Amino acid sequence: MRTRQRGALILLGLLAVALAAAVVLTPARRPAVALAATNACKSNATGTWSDISIGLSGTATPSAATVGVDTITLSGVSFQAAVPATLLISGYNLGLLTVGANSIPVKGWVGLKGANTTEGVQVLQFTANVSTTITDPNGLPGTGDETATPLSLNLNLGDTTWTPTGGDVAFAQAPPGSLPAIPAGQVAPGATTPLGGVYISAQVAGGLIKANFDCQGGTSAVGGASFTPSTPGAFASVAVTGGASTTTTTTVASSSTVASSSTVATTSTLPATTTTVPATTTTLPPPTNGSATYATSCKNSVTPDLSTLNFDATGTLPGQVTADAAFSLTKMKWKVTIPASVFQTGINLSLVTPGVPITGTLDLAITSTNTQQTTQDSPKIPLSVPVAVGSDGLALPSTVAFDVPDMTWTARSGKIDMAMYGANVTVKLTPTLQVVFVCKPTTTGPFVSTNAVGVSTATTSTTTTVRVASGAVVPTSTTVAAQNLVRTGPSGSIVVQALAALLFLDLGYLVLSLRRSPRRHHTY
Repeated sequence: MRTRQRGALILLGLLAVALAAAVVLTPARRPAVALAATNACKSNATGTWSDISIGLSGTATPSAATVGVDTITLSGVSFQAAVPATLLISGYNLGLLTVGANSIPVKGWVGLKGANTTEGVQVLQFTANVSTTITDPNGLPGTGDETATPLSLNLNLGDTTWTPTGGDVAFAQAPPGSLPAIPAGQVAPGATTPLGGVYISAQVAGGLIKANFDCQGGTSAVGGASFTPSTPGAFASVAVTGGASTTTTTTVASSSTVASSSTVATTSTLPATTTTVPATTTTLPPPTNGSATYATSCKNSVTPDLSTLNFDATGTLPGQVTADAAFSLTKMKWKVTIPASVFQTGINLSLVTPGVPITGTLDLAITSTNTQQTTQDSPKIPLSVPVAVGSDGLALPSTVAFDVPDMTWTARSGKIDMAMYGANVTVKLTPTLQVVFVCKPTTTGPFVSTNAVGVSTATTSTTTTVRVASGAVVPTSTTVAAQNLVRTGPSGSIVVQALAALLFLDLGYLVLSLRRSPRRHHTY
């Protein structure tokens, strides 16, 4: 099984940036130094850290100042950053961006530190509209041919005035904890206190969805669960005479968020099959009960990433069956465990409320050996998914139990093994936002087995044609046509559409101008 890494998202939200700025030389002034510092930025969509390069430049005048006589003006401050295409493609796949040009409002708070000044830190705010152009050659979201242009920020911020206290003045990005609380409604329903020194919020759907990035000097670890802090260098300075220099020590606290994980113990109980057929009696062995746990690798309908859902399977077969005769797989009670990251994304984006369950559906496919049908689908099974958080306020994984209707099979000769073939689970964040997980097992083996006695007269395999709904994301006014999915055996693919509830995944991103998803038919 492959584990979805990105970080959920979102599912969701990785940032990478390439920044460059011009060096402007002015006589009798210190030059404006273009400085790009790597920042570890925490995304509210994924709850993880990723790297983004933030560029600052500016000119400080006069080039030399005297304490008690001069004030210093920091002017021509330029702020540069960019949001990469991967984030924007996810927004398009969700139905929040459209093919062509998209304009997105952005807000930001930038902290500037002035060493050896009375002010210490000053915060500049900005608003801007940035654009991205989405292309999708085949018109089908989530198929991998989508492209997007990065969102580029290149802004001039306002001038600031500083009072030297003694010692040279150096200007740099402000340290963690320098930004004031952001009032309720601007980047989240409640007031938000940033962790870092730069905060960026991209807002779409009239502000309904906000993709926020809380940044501080540092480099994120692989997977984004933590980061290593660093201190951005100075981009402008002034020589100061007079007064007593002051030394400010800034302790940069390393903040990390580690997504909770759930390990479902694997149990594989395959009772020995008893074949007792005395010549003088027709007594058959008792029913065979079995169970197994399947880890599955799931591709979601929003991003190209993989995630992991675990399924616990149980079922009952007759202790013995007869070749060419029909028999039933019964008493199937299954469980699916959905990872905490799915719920955390929705909670971070205020699309999911802890304590309020989410409804959804699930389709399940079972494969078998030595049967004429080879593979069969269950009908859609409704789910009610609990949403819970731990004492630390972080989402917990959720396990949902469900019954699978009985299935009728036709035996051939030999041992009959029943195993999971695939499943689709859909989680729905809002009435118009849903994510479908198309899952294939990465662990194998039967959850229940039996034996077929006698010689089968069947000499050729049969093909089962199953009709299943498409697993694509369906925005508001979109209708998805049913499809014929042809299976020729255990190597075929299974699509299980699930209509349900949760994941956000804006990745906070971007414009609930939901477009139609075109009808399409695929043959597997």
